[in-house]
Amino acid sequence: MPLYLITEKSDNSTLPVDCREFYDGFCQHYHDAFEIIVVTAGEMKCTTDERTYILKSGDIVLFNPHVIHSGIVTEENTVYLRLISALSDVLEYPNSVLKSCVNLLNNGYYLFDEYYPGGQEDSVKIMEYIKRLYQNLKTGSPASESIVLCELYGILSVLFEKHYHENTEYALKKRSRQFFLDLSFFMKENYYKPITVKDAAQALFMSTSRFSHLMQQYLGLSFSIYLRQYRIERAMQKYVASGCTIKEIAESVGFTDYCYFSHVFKEYMGVTPSVYFKK
Repeated sequence: MPLYLITEKSDNSTLPVDCREFYDGFCQHYHDAFEIIVVTAGEMKCTTDERTYILKSGDIVLFNPHVIHSGIVTEENTVYLRLISALSDVLEYPNSVLKSCVNLLNNGYYLFDEYYPGGQEDSVKIMEYIKRLYQNLKTGSPASESIVLCELYGILSVLFEKHYHENTEYALKKRSRQFFLDLSFFMKENYYKPITVKDAAQALFMSTSRFSHLMQQYLGLSFSIYLRQYRIERAMQKYVASGCTIKEIAESVGFTDYCYFSHVFKEYMGVTPSVYFKK
């Protein structure tokens, strides 16, 4: 999930970090960025691989790159901040140990800890960093964007100091992780095209039946459903980063029929795109 969202207008590019406030949950998905959820009010349930966390105000969960995850709001008036950043965009220094850390994280050899209970020292630090990042990200001045990057590096300093460790389950996850990496690359390059399950299977050098079996085994859904969800996620990213209309965004992510896009969006997010983006 690239965070640099660039349109034909050069002023519509973003920093390599996305942080927004949400009130609804999100369906099962994965991407090559790391993601942090900070609950500021209410309660929600987040699932990653086979683990489930019930998060209350102050609790934090982190999703490592290429790990399947989902979130469900379990109380009314729940509010949470969702930060996403591609580590390769912020730590790509050729002669630095950080570059090797990015490679280890992206390939699953190492992980950040997932769960940070509220009230603990590091949870409080991470929450404060993210809140300041969120406030400054909306401003858009040179000073505020500099602060955003400072806060992001502050978060990473806490994670690397105490919460970065070898993945003891790597051997068990290696095969599924490679499938995710290959599928992720294919989707980035082709999601806006009229692709089919056969196209995806051929790109990954598999039979259609084998590919469909792995989709069900690793993601628990069909390729057609996954493609719709992926396109909706991309549409939400593009809407924030561009000045295009909702209809133009729908077309740019592969929906030629706006009514169908609106139907899928409501099925995925619970409200129509016009209501969601207005809120």
